[in-house]
Amino acid sequence: MLYYKEMETIARLIKDDTLLNIALTYQGDMHRRLGNLEKAAVYLEAARDTTPNADSAALGNGIQLLARVYLRKGDVRNFEQAMRESEELSHSFDPETSSTRGHYNPGTVYEEYGRSYADLGITDKAVDYLQLAEANLPKTKFWELLIATSKAIALIKGDDMEAGVKKAVELTEEIKKFGVLRYLDRLYLVNKYLENLERKIGRVRKPLADALYEEKVTDY
Repeated sequence: MLYYKEMETIARLIKDDTLLNIALTYQGDMHRRLGNLEKAAVYLEAARDTTPNADSAALGNGIQLLARVYLRKGDVRNFEQAMRESEELSHSFDPETSSTRGHYNPGTVYEEYGRSYADLGITDKAVDYLQLAEANLPKTKFWELLIATSKAIALIKGDDMEAGVKKAVELTEEIKKFGVLRYLDRLYLVNKYLENLERKIGRVRKPLADALYEEKVTDY
């Protein structure tokens, strides 16, 4: 966080909107990771609204991360609006020579759409966007594992939990072997989702189980 705060100070001194946008964007994203969604939105909206001369890659990347915050806040309307803006910007530059060094491009926007719709339980839409992402990302192991992880999560949160878990188990070993450990964070989160679901099902089932057990005892 301190690094990006210092970057913000320097960017303001030299009046560099691209640098300022990146500094504000990643301060906002750090707050999102810490669960401070209101602060995250303040920084990310400032990155969008106060750096008019930032390059398209920095602007679009920041807006994509802002969309992620809106979704976490349950604001689907602003999530979809921000994603449309980010998608449009992602087509306006060469990703390989951009300020984001290829880590923001049409493929990453489609992957964000897919993972987000998976979180919302809209599986068909999630799968469609993940297929678009796969078609638009470079054919490297880094991106292959990203898409595979998102597809596993979509299955788990959709209608084929068993297949999704099986795929996630396979991916865990592959991710460790390849060394992109940040992808494991997503699998830890989906494991937490399954734990919470298991507890919820247990709580919901218990009254029925108790009633059936009592009925069985009464029959004797």
